[in-house]
Amino acid sequence: MATETLTRVAWIGAVGLATGLILVLALHGQRPEPGLVRFTPAGVMRMLTLEEVVEACVSTGNQPQCFVRGESGWSTAGIPVPAETAQRLENGLRFLHVSAPQRLMAPEEYQGTPVAEFGLDPPQYSIVVRSASGGMFTLHVGATHPQGLAHYARLAGSEVIILLPSFVSEPWAALVP
Repeated sequence: MATETLTRVAWIGAVGLATGLILVLALHGQRPEPGLVRFTPAGVMRMLTLEEVVEACVSTGNQPQCFVRGESGWSTAGIPVPAETAQRLENGLRFLHVSAPQRLMAPEEYQGTPVAEFGLDPPQYSIVVRSASGGMFTLHVGATHPQGLAHYARLAGSEVIILLPSFVSEPWAALVP
């Protein structure tokens, strides 16, 4: 009989403790805001907004292929570009703006390895983007990473080598003159 009473008291205590815990959480606990977390761009070109871009050039050496964005869309040398080319430009800009690099390598990490081994001296091609406010972004794209899923790249004026996902560089590679 004493064991039954002890068991009953233990159950009542456990139920009371659980109820108290639920009440504390209900009165003090907070749920996160509903919905998804606000997206923040993490791309290498996050300093420019996509809407303010007015020109994008892709070049190999001294051969630039420049595209100008106007009210009627993208054009090159005053001639409207095909819809496929316009879509590549828009995708390329969006990926540069929002897609984070896979890795950033500081000069200390590749010390002793010539930059040419990354395909960056000279680069395979360069991308120059200009905004309406005069802002400019330049990215030099080099060789494909041995795994084939990324390309080496470097921002103009920086010694950091970027490992850029292939899907970010593919739209631009298709526009190389």
